[in-house]
Amino acid sequence: MTALRVAARPEQDASPRPVPWRRMAWVTWRQHRFALAGVAVLLGGLAVWLWLEGLAAHRAYAAAAPPARSRTRARGRCRGGGWPGSPGGSTGSRWPGWPCC
Repeated sequence: MTALRVAARPEQDASPRPVPWRRMAWVTWRQHRFALAGVAVLLGGLAVWLWLEGLAAHRAYAAAAPPARSRTRARGRCRGGGWPGSPGGSTGSRWPGWPCC
């Protein structure tokens, strides 16, 4: 008779033993803590690099493209009232029908 053919005895408990989750979590943490720390450092470095590149891109865009409808820049170019139907009309506006100032 082989071991595969022997029936289990009913008095023996065939159910799996409970898993000690706290010890298993501790062992998993001990095995992978350097890898997790490395990933945290890598992602932190990536975040800092993206932040610095974003600041540089923001500064370059702000220097190259001034605001299209800034009230402070448009005041000097207005002729007339600026509103359609007002005295002077919207003659100072770049876009017909839009107020200038």
